[in-house]
Amino acid sequence: MFSAGYTLTLILHGKISALRFFFCLYFPVMCYLIYLVFLFFTSDFLHTHHSSPTIAHKKSADQVIFDSLHSIFMIGICIMIFSIAVSLLEILPLPFYLKRGLTAVLEITNAISHFGSSHISIGRKVILLCMITSFGGLSAAVQTLSVYKKSRLSFWKYLLIRSLFSVSSGLLAYLVFI
Repeated sequence: MFSAGYTLTLILHGKISALRFFFCLYFPVMCYLIYLVFLFFTSDFLHTHHSSPTIAHKKSADQVIFDSLHSIFMIGICIMIFSIAVSLLEILPLPFYLKRGLTAVLEITNAISHFGSSHISIGRKVILLCMITSFGGLSAAVQTLSVYKKSRLSFWKYLLIRSLFSVSSGLLAYLVFI
């Protein structure tokens, strides 16, 4: 949500409709949510995903604070590592568009800044920024993985779904803004 507001106000300077931009970003997610709800009510969704009974134990206040700080530090470290990777990418002798594509895949904030300042038409810029914002970058994916490392969340499935959201947001932006 922060990156969408950042894109609309600081990069696009309010030149496009925020409602249409949010529609392009969140309509694919809502469709996926409706699909999951449909699965939930039409199949044995809860019965096919067996999990072992959990034993609840209370954590001390110190342990809760430590876990929270650990998550915050992991997220900060991920952002720093991927920002450094994007900076190092700039000094590599790669073609311009390959650098920008890799930047978009690695880290969302740098990608939004790079594509936002590029000299392309506003329609194409909106499409690219919508796709970048919807994907979130590998930095966001690694952050998600670091926070949910104890769950059975598949990193590759997560990336695939984020990529599908990105493509569908880009297609919607193409239909809405061009």
